[in-house]
Amino acid sequence: MTEMIIFRPLAGEYDVRLVVEALLRMPFSFRDPTNEQGPILLCGNAAMTGACRRELLSEPEGGSPYVAMVIVKSAQILIKQECEQDSADQARAFAEWIHTEFPSRVLDGYGTDFTDVCRDSLDPLYLD
Repeated sequence: MTEMIIFRPLAGEYDVRLVVEALLRMPFSFRDPTNEQGPILLCGNAAMTGACRRELLSEPEGGSPYVAMVIVKSAQILIKQECEQDSADQARAFAEWIHTEFPSRVLDGYGTDFTDVCRDSLDPLYLD
């Protein structure tokens, strides 16, 4: 599995409000409570969601929890997937939604362009 996926719109910009609202409607997702402009966390299950919130609130400078994180900007959407499996599954569901809803260039964290090989499916990014 690719640890980071970057989507860039093929034309125009992403509607940040729409994308963030969709993310926050997903179960077990929330915005970092210590940073209103920070990433949205995809925790994958209720236990991880509670633990992640507690960790962020008790140690805001303690680093990132081991869950998927999404940063939404008008020019790109970054999905960090180095995380537990439940969280990675939730990140993939979101990535599939972006891929379906918005014509986008698809890159990995190293800048390798997967747009052509991912035209029909994001499966090439999830091979082990």
